[in-house]
Amino acid sequence: MAPLAGREGEGRTTAKAITGACNLSFLLLVISGPFLWLPKQWTRQHLAPITWFRRGLSGKARDFNWHNVIGLWCAVPLFFVVLTAVPMSYTWANDLIYRMTGSEIPTAARAGGRGGGGPEGRGAGGPVGEAGEARVDQAGRAAAQSQAT
Repeated sequence: MAPLAGREGEGRTTAKAITGACNLSFLLLVISGPFLWLPKQWTRQHLAPITWFRRGLSGKARDFNWHNVIGLWCAVPLFFVVLTAVPMSYTWANDLIYRMTGSEIPTAARAGGRGGGGPEGRGAGGPVGEAGEARVDQAGRAAAQSQAT
């Protein structure tokens, strides 16, 4: 893992805002690119030059063809990759997914911080839910009793 990954600090909210804006900007580029490059008439004659590599081209024509072909074939996977990154960047997008699926938005994970779930807000680290929290409480009480005696 990178040495700065997951760090907390004053610049974290600014960094999250920047990465979120970059995700949305890239999503806009991925959506608008095919609309700019796809031909108005969808015939084999018009689609072939932008969907398949053409031999015998050189210079700018070859680069233009490669840009069209690679961009068109990469647009669909890139769309899904960037679309799944948006809920990680924005809570409103994450909440929208819960609303669309009819699920309840978890408030405990939001209150717990980044990892959400564990007693210290660092992820579950073991059993999740009330049973996991009860085990942590019992272990804490046992340690306190052993120190008192």
